[in-house]
Amino acid sequence: MDVDRDEVVRRLGEEVVLLDDCYNSSPEALEAAVVALSLAPGRRRVAVLGDMLELGPAGPLLHRERGRALVGRVDALAGVGPLAREILEGAREAGMSPGSLHHFETSADAAAAVGGLVQPGDAVLVKGSRGVRLEAVVDAIAARFPEGRA
Repeated sequence: MDVDRDEVVRRLGEEVVLLDDCYNSSPEALEAAVVALSLAPGRRRVAVLGDMLELGPAGPLLHRERGRALVGRVDALAGVGPLAREILEGAREAGMSPGSLHHFETSADAAAAVGGLVQPGDAVLVKGSRGVRLEAVVDAIAARFPEGRA
């Protein structure tokens, strides 16, 4: 199925709301996307976040800071890629439950696990730099919760 990648908010089956923002990322863009996630209807907030590329030597620290800022704003957090480990570590340091943190080396690994991460009624943000290829995760979520299925 071809999906228009400009379509950012999708209402899927089983009341899943998907915010597809997997084309680009930066600390500022991630913050804006998390604010959008907070406004989406959903019983839980789930963020699947890939590496923010091209941040230079400050990249690891910026990822960790963004992770800290997610505590209390998301219920489950999945990181995809080596820098995303820093997001998870920042969230863990700031008090997020280790059981709600998940790391995947590749988008294919995350896509394969998404059925166990996303539940009916969730609001889900998928965001990362284009090089992480998170559209595989978006496609897996859309396949797991097809539109038109209540």
